[in-house]
Amino acid sequence: MNSLYYSTTPLGRALLFLALASLCSFALPTNKKPKDPLPPGCLEISPNLYGDQHEITNMAYREYLFYLKTQLGQQHPAFATALPDTSVFHTLQTSTPPGFYTTYFSHPNFADYPVVGLSWEQALNYSYWRSEMVFKQLLLKQKKLTADWENTPLSISGYFTARMEGITLDTTLRIPWFSLPSPADLLAMEKHNKAISNSQTTTLPNHCRGHSKKKGFYGLSDNVSEMTNSHGQAYGGNFLQGKASVADAPKSYENPTVWLGFRNVCRWISWTEYRALQSKALTGED
Repeated sequence: MNSLYYSTTPLGRALLFLALASLCSFALPTNKKPKDPLPPGCLEISPNLYGDQHEITNMAYREYLFYLKTQLGQQHPAFATALPDTSVFHTLQTSTPPGFYTTYFSHPNFADYPVVGLSWEQALNYSYWRSEMVFKQLLLKQKKLTADWENTPLSISGYFTARMEGITLDTTLRIPWFSLPSPADLLAMEKHNKAISNSQTTTLPNHCRGHSKKKGFYGLSDNVSEMTNSHGQAYGGNFLQGKASVADAPKSYENPTVWLGFRNVCRWISWTEYRALQSKALTGED
């Protein structure tokens, strides 16, 4: 017989307890939640907070316009109101190539440069659309949608409420919520900032990633100043006014301008949290 099992000494009882506890620990299931995937184009800032490595580019925004054009048509009001205001380049005091203001957004050479000429509302609409596109790709990857949904529009609300054919409903799925960053979000990103331009000012925005491929957040101190979730307040330096820290005073704007762009942050949220955010947006609450 095992003498340890029958031991009545304090040491024997302690050893028996530790042995049983060790065996039980291997048998008990873990409640630890799986880590959320890294949103495309983002780096982790802090737990459940991710940020774009650089400003939204002309190419990224053109993909959004192509989607609207394909799904709604070029004459649809939603497509027309999403177009950037390319006339903002007329405000530049420096000379630019003839017709440049009409080619910066569309020319392949500037595909990876920051999109400018957008309003705060246009940036928000892009962020909402991006949330839905990334969520749909997640559904397809996890086979929550049949293959015929690949080219069919599906909103986040549609997935959770419509009960349509070809959908496997999973109410526990978390949603990638892309939004404009708060000033605090930008400040957290600036701790890992990678400058894009070595000069104080240039005649035009710079390629978003610069020359370095190291991981970090590019262009927070230069390139274009960036919108936040506070309407009319942008932070960071820009190619016209020089480098500046996100910690400096915000730059005010009312309309689209040539030195203003944006990037997204992303958090993974539940369907309940998503509905609450949508309700606030509809009622105009902060």
